[in-house]
Amino acid sequence: MKEVVKASCQLPKHFSGVWVNTANMNADVFINETHVIETWYPDETRFKKTIYVCREQRGSRYMMTRLPVNGWYKLFQLIIF
Repeated sequence: MKEVVKASCQLPKHFSGVWVNTANMNADVFINETHVIETWYPDETRFKKTIYVCREQRGSRYMMTRLPVNGWYKLFQLIIF
């Protein structure tokens, strides 16, 4: 059973769009107002997707819930912009 995590904050509007993960050039990164979606391709036949949901914001710090699509757990990650 998949858990639904609702966004409770918004990322800066000028961050929306397609981005490059310089730590992983094989990844596609898409950012909207509440989510960061990272899809990377370890080889030609597989892909892995991780969704980050904005949960709390204080100043330039954003607490994100990290949901690996092919995993069963959720993590919390602090992102500072």
